[in-house]
Amino acid sequence: MAEPLTDAEVNTALASLHGWEPIGWKSIEEIRKTFRFNSFAETREFVCRFMATAEGMERHINLEIYRPSKKGLTPVRISLGYNGNVAPEDLALAQSVESGLEH
Repeated sequence: MAEPLTDAEVNTALASLHGWEPIGWKSIEEIRKTFRFNSFAETREFVCRFMATAEGMERHINLEIYRPSKKGLTPVRISLGYNGNVAPEDLALAQSVESGLEH
């Protein structure tokens, strides 16, 4: 595993990743984004693609799927980071997710 990134490096990389936010108290411990899908089937398809990509990259992830909202959208929150650090691989996975999205 590569060395953890500094907060400045993470913030610079996040500038090109729409909707991803740094999370942490004293320093950035993870990056997070919430996606919203129009149906459970669309949610399931996204989660399956994402999990296959994350597994292939051997990344630790936190994945939360929420009950659909009143508007019928199903939120999915993804958090990337491990042991309180964000590594280059986490940003590569976030970029991979972004480039694979069609909406």
